[in-house]
Amino acid sequence: MNRRVPSLISYLLLAGLASYYFTSLWFELNYEFRGAPWEAILKGTAATPFQYRVLVPWLVNGLMALRVAGRGFVSAQALLFWIQCGSVFLLVLAFQSCLGLFFEKRLAPLFSLLLFLVLPFNYLLDRFLALRYPTDLPAVLFFTVGLVLLYRRNWLLFYPLFIIATLNRETSCFLSVVYLFTALGRENRRAIIIHLGAQILLWTAIKYCLYMLYRANPGSEFFQGHIQQNLGFLMNPAAYPLFFSNLGYLWVPVLMCRRLIPDHFARRSVLVIYPYFLGMFVIGNMYELRIYGELIPVVLTALLLIVKELLGKEITPRERGGEAGSR
Repeated sequence: MNRRVPSLISYLLLAGLASYYFTSLWFELNYEFRGAPWEAILKGTAATPFQYRVLVPWLVNGLMALRVAGRGFVSAQALLFWIQCGSVFLLVLAFQSCLGLFFEKRLAPLFSLLLFLVLPFNYLLDRFLALRYPTDLPAVLFFTVGLVLLYRRNWLLFYPLFIIATLNRETSCFLSVVYLFTALGRENRRAIIIHLGAQILLWTAIKYCLYMLYRANPGSEFFQGHIQQNLGFLMNPAAYPLFFSNLGYLWVPVLMCRRLIPDHFARRSVLVIYPYFLGMFVIGNMYELRIYGELIPVVLTALLLIVKELLGKEITPRERGGEAGSR
């Protein structure tokens, strides 16, 4: 038997177990938003903009329509749980693939499990407004896969992924921001304009179609503004410990040490933090740390690269000195 097979099986079992436990805690500790309960979202009657996030509801309704001997084979609640659990498990695998772009293959699986040290800060520990939505965890998965496809410039797969991610949650637009930041100065301007224009067109078309589909629903038209609430949040010093715990506190050292990141794509990707935070200040509740989850793969990858760079500068000279002395 190949020596790698037992390691792979152990890794998959551990990732699966951790995904199941995390998802169980996510369901147990958090609660549905009364203004858009999951039952209403599945029926298509929830308030907008929450109803616009249709991927998971459509998937659940499609699976519920399947019949075995005239009966449904699984409940909607069970489907929702396993979709979330599967999203976390696939997120670990996707993050391993992302790390494999920058680290040795033997290190990527180990580092990918560090996700479970960061995910709780955004999805479990924030008790200020501990909401859960069926779009939250799939959004992190799609964003991670999108980063990998952008790095490889695999447009054949990126655009279908972009469409799926947009049907799930509108934060897919920040993948376009990552593309812009990583392409500037490296790619032909005409190519940048074409791809950026195509992504903006796709995103806008999807949002418009969803608006037309659910225009009779209660709620706001495209998004909810939260500037006034967020200004009040920022005026409260007691709120700062919560906000800085975002992304496991990692975003602070990553921004401070960004120039140490050796890889151009990873270094430029970190800049998406600024427009993302600004966007959430306008349309999101800043104290809902779940809304920043898509930044986890960006920030965690950047931090690991910074640590690798710092360790290289500290260790390499000593190693060279030892080699010179031995000669």
